[in-house]
Amino acid sequence: MGRRSYSIGNRGLLVPNDPDLIDLFFILDGDLTIYVIPSRVIAGRVAILLNNYSEYVVGSAAFLLKGASPAA
Repeated sequence: MGRRSYSIGNRGLLVPNDPDLIDLFFILDGDLTIYVIPSRVIAGRVAILLNNYSEYVVGSAAFLLKGASPAA
């Protein structure tokens, strides 16, 4: 959830995103669960555990894979 300030090699510490610059975070997890979390809810954090934000689940993207054929 955090970002790195510019540094050579991109090794700077993670800093929180500014909630005045971002309204919402759209997150798609590995189970294809979709979260829309207001930035004010996670302000000041650089990492979150999604299971603590179940009230922000808005759906699932699993339907996109149904009927999809494997790439050749």
